[in-house]
Amino acid sequence: TNAGSTWQNGGTDTGWPSTSGCGSAVFNTEDHETWYASSSGADENTTTFIRYTGGIWRTTDAGASWEKIAGQEDLTCDIWDKIWKLIIDPSDPDILYAATECGLLKTSNLNEADPANVTWASVLSGKVYDVEMKPGTPSTLYATAKSGNTWDVKTSSNSGSSWSSLPNQPSAITTSTVAAFVTIEVSNDDANNLYAIVDCSATDSIYLYTA
Repeated sequence: TNAGSTWQNGGTDTGWPSTSGCGSAVFNTEDHETWYASSSGADENTTTFIRYTGGIWRTTDAGASWEKIAGQEDLTCDIWDKIWKLIIDPSDPDILYAATECGLLKTSNLNEADPANVTWASVLSGKVYDVEMKPGTPSTLYATAKSGNTWDVKTSSNSGSSWSSLPNQPSAITTSTVAAFVTIEVSNDDANNLYAIVDCSATDSIYLYTA
């Protein structure tokens, strides 16, 4: 609260049922005290398996108290799946996407008063490691998904209703023996630029895609 001079715990040490790591966190664009975060269900300090106690959490009082809005059953995930990343729609704070090992999940009623009434739908199948929104056009999404042994950088222009593969993807992405993970990043300076960071078995590479 003071530009980084001092720091304090966000309440996950006491508000979550185990000492699990926080994998990803986003913030309500209209309320600075409302946050959303993902946790694992194991006593580890990294993004790991959801298990029975992990999931997606919500606080409306800047971390003083937390409530779970999604567990592995709500997300239709296995207990050994992982939640990799959360992103929130800057134009609609009721919409949140979760990139998980069981697909890209979406909720359109994130701030439903009763956590049990927050509903989730799968909008992209496969192992989804990363997801980004196009700056200025939140209905355009990019995601890295793994189906079988190969990765695919996909895009959607309708908030996840349908997807297509980006053309001319580097072989480091599409070759099963090369890419371990594919991270993507958009450029706020030029919304048509998309970067892909490929975690390879031998060396890492960065690629630029221009729409």
